[in-house]
Amino acid sequence: MKAWNTNCVNAGAQAFEQRGCFGSCLRFLICSITLALAATAGTGAWIAYHNLHLRFWLAHLIYLALTSLTVSLATMFFTFAYQAYVANRRIQDREAKRQGYTATNSNQTDPLSAYTLRTIIFIVFLTSGSSVIAGGCVFKFGDAMEKQLLHNCGKSGTTHYLEAAYEGLSKFHDKCTKDPKYNNEPISKCPGFKPAEPAYAGYIKYLEATSGCMGFCTRAEKPLWAVPDDGVAKNLSCSTYMANYIWTASLVVGVANTAIGVFLLSISMSLLCVENF
Repeated sequence: MKAWNTNCVNAGAQAFEQRGCFGSCLRFLICSITLALAATAGTGAWIAYHNLHLRFWLAHLIYLALTSLTVSLATMFFTFAYQAYVANRRIQDREAKRQGYTATNSNQTDPLSAYTLRTIIFIVFLTSGSSVIAGGCVFKFGDAMEKQLLHNCGKSGTTHYLEAAYEGLSKFHDKCTKDPKYNNEPISKCPGFKPAEPAYAGYIKYLEATSGCMGFCTRAEKPLWAVPDDGVAKNLSCSTYMANYIWTASLVVGVANTAIGVFLLSISMSLLCVENF
C-alpha cells in the first residue's frame, strides 16, 4: 500500500513538473479548480450564515460544514500553488543548465521546509476529515428534520411551538376580520395585536413574506400577513415548503462536503505517507 501511494505521488509530481503546454496547463487547471471550489464553498458558508431558515432549523451546522470545507480547499490551493511555483523554478533551473548557464536559484533552498509543508498537508488532512464528518451530520440532521416537518409536524419540538403559535395567531386574526373594517387587513393592523411568542410570530411572518406559504402544519386559505402573489410556496403549507427547502440544502451540502472531503483526505493521506515529500 505504501509503495502504491509512493508511485502515485511520484507519477503526479512528474506530470505536475512537466515542461511545455501540458505541464503549464495542468498546474494552472489544478490551482484554478481548487481555488474556484474554495471560493464557492466560502460563498456558500457566507450565505448559510445569513440564511434565517437554515439557522432556525439546523443552527450553524451547514455554516460550520462549509467553513471546514473552505479551509481545507484553501489550504490545499496554497499547497498546489506552492508546488507549481517550485515546479516552475526547477524547470527554469534545468533549462538553464541544459543551455550551459548557471542557474540563479540552484543554490537556494525551497521557501518552505519539508517539515512546514508536511504540517500544512496535515492541516488539510484534519480539516478534510472534519468536512467529511460535518457533511454526514448535515445529511443526517437534514433528513431527520424533513421527516419531522412532513410526518410529525406539531407533535414535538420546534414544530409544536410554531404550530401552537400559528393557531393562536389564526384565531385572533379570524376574530379580528369579523369586523368589516379589518376584513382584508393583515394581523398586524388588528387592534390589540401582541403575540405571546414574538420570536415564533416573527418567523411565521418571515416564512409568509419570503415564500408565500400559508398555514404551518396544514395549509390555510389566507395568510396572516400580506404575502407576494407569486410566492414559490403559494399552494403549500409552510412546513411542507420548509421540509423541501431543508432537505435540498442538506443534500447539496452533505454530498458536496463528503465527496470533496474524501477526495482531499485521500490526497493528503497519500502525501503524508511519502517520506521524502
